[in-house]
Amino acid sequence: MLGPSRASWDSPVGRHMAMLVRMTVLASTIGMMLPGAWGNSVTVVELAQLPAGLAAWQSRAVGIYRVCGPLSKLFYALPAYLAGVRVSYPASFDTDVTSRHEWELGQLLQLQRPKQYHEIYRWSRLLPILLTVLGGCLVCEWSTRLFGTWPGIVSLCVWCWQSPVLGHGSLVTSDMPSAVLMLFSARTFWSFLIRPAPATAFLAGVVLGLAQATKFTLLVLDPCWMVILFLRALRPPDVVGDDCPGRFGGLLPLVVLGFGILGLSIVVIDASYGFRDVGFTLAQWRTGQSSLADSLNGLAHYSATSWLLRVPLPIPLEFLRGIDFQLADTERLQSAYLLGRTQFGGWWYWYAAAFLLKVPLPALALMVLAIVRLPTAWRSREPVFWASLCVLMPAAEVALTISATTGTGTNAAFRYLLPSLGLLCVVAGCSWNPMSEFRRVGIVGLLAWLVLDAIAAVPDHVGAQNEAAWVGSRFAGRPALIGDSLDWGQDLARLSEWVSSHARGGSTLVCVHGLGVGEPYGLKPPRALPSQELVPHAAYLAVSEEILHGDRISNVVRIAGANPTLAPELAKRLQSLRPFDRVGRTIRIYRLRDLPPASFGPGATQFVSTGIRSATPPAFGLSR
Repeated sequence: MLGPSRASWDSPVGRHMAMLVRMTVLASTIGMMLPGAWGNSVTVVELAQLPAGLAAWQSRAVGIYRVCGPLSKLFYALPAYLAGVRVSYPASFDTDVTSRHEWELGQLLQLQRPKQYHEIYRWSRLLPILLTVLGGCLVCEWSTRLFGTWPGIVSLCVWCWQSPVLGHGSLVTSDMPSAVLMLFSARTFWSFLIRPAPATAFLAGVVLGLAQATKFTLLVLDPCWMVILFLRALRPPDVVGDDCPGRFGGLLPLVVLGFGILGLSIVVIDASYGFRDVGFTLAQWRTGQSSLADSLNGLAHYSATSWLLRVPLPIPLEFLRGIDFQLADTERLQSAYLLGRTQFGGWWYWYAAAFLLKVPLPALALMVLAIVRLPTAWRSREPVFWASLCVLMPAAEVALTISATTGTGTNAAFRYLLPSLGLLCVVAGCSWNPMSEFRRVGIVGLLAWLVLDAIAAVPDHVGAQNEAAWVGSRFAGRPALIGDSLDWGQDLARLSEWVSSHARGGSTLVCVHGLGVGEPYGLKPPRALPSQELVPHAAYLAVSEEILHGDRISNVVRIAGANPTLAPELAKRLQSLRPFDRVGRTIRIYRLRDLPPASFGPGATQFVSTGIRSATPPAFGLSR
């Protein structure tokens, strides 16, 4: 692995060896994702994503779960739809333009198909795994073209062995499609910069539209591409690439082709919505809920701008509604959690801190080393310069946009950085060349550390955090991050197995993070009971990290039709107690008899060895 020179990779033996290494890395990422895809229970966003896609195929309407573009929903739901899976729901879900019904729809699918529910998601998760593999192939191809064969394999390893990629690459959410399509959009736009022509412009426009039909955040690619295109137009055609046709290298042809890319992307977005309500006017839109709607409605108050409300727009009305709902969601101030502290409004640096806590340390080291070495690569090869712009500029722009809109406590989530993380994997291969053999041994050591981290995190890569997060959690006495960075409701199926295996010792009181009901996983009486129901045969208490450390109890899995609750006083006591056992990374198990007497509320009596003898609510801090 260290010995062959770059020239030796061009021999038949070298090419076969490189292909074998690539296939091994891709096979390893599939092998590490499958246990999570099969064993993780349906996470919070998954609960809405797949049913929304089923509803879209059934009714040909995409108004449910409008805060994301329709592409990922339609893609994920198609196999289940073709297999005959249907969800019955009120017609008002499709026609209501002022409310969100995706969570209700997800729970309806749970109730209507309790026996097949988990199985449906297990098979559907093969699609994001396929997308993750395709993303790895794209990362490897682009990095190989820029830096060489072995640097391309380094980039492939960084993509395939990162816990954030492995975790969200096996979930039915829009995060992996948006990451792969943003990567593909950058790759095709780079091809256009190197060889400006109608064919490359056409491909760049189609892929850009597909990316933006997945997540509204990727609309920031439009100004980003225009800035890069302007810089490209200022460069002489003969220094950009040897194969750059001169007739398309001037300013005017580039501008025409650039606007063609944007226009074609809009057509693709329209097609993803079935061209429904394309050409509407702002005067017809009267249901806005965000500051964007207020600003647009304000145009009517001035004669100089009121005409803008009557101009037909080339986008679907539902597309604008989705943007409006997403903006309204980000404008709603919430609390954020970081390193054991909860603060209303969060911190401006939340995403920067989360990036340093979630991305594996060896991957961080390779990315930093690669970025430091990029200027050297720019001087030797012009295409590397344009590729760096296509990677670093959108990665930074997306990260800054997300930080500005959600980083102050408004629905902050690390997974929103996945598209930026995917782009950085491309340049990670630059850390390999040119370096001494001794330094390359260090790179191999970092890759070994990376793959060992990934193997150790199986099957729950969603909740995996790096060694810095572990140190921070030990220092704070609490998890470094919660929410989708740790506890997304992925351990319900494993909790059901634990409850069944310990049923002889008594029932388990359950208060865990998630949405919907626990019955599809077997969390039902008499083995599992809602936490407020104290009964003589109760022996254990199962509590999620999100419940213990979140600022409020919300999104709790219903058990036997009841919403479990946990008194704040008891939650504080449990934070400092060592649990009897753990289920995955997210659920603590306590034996009721081990709880100190101070935990018992008024009217509670002593425990016997098998559980509670008798109690009158509220007992040991469990409230109704």
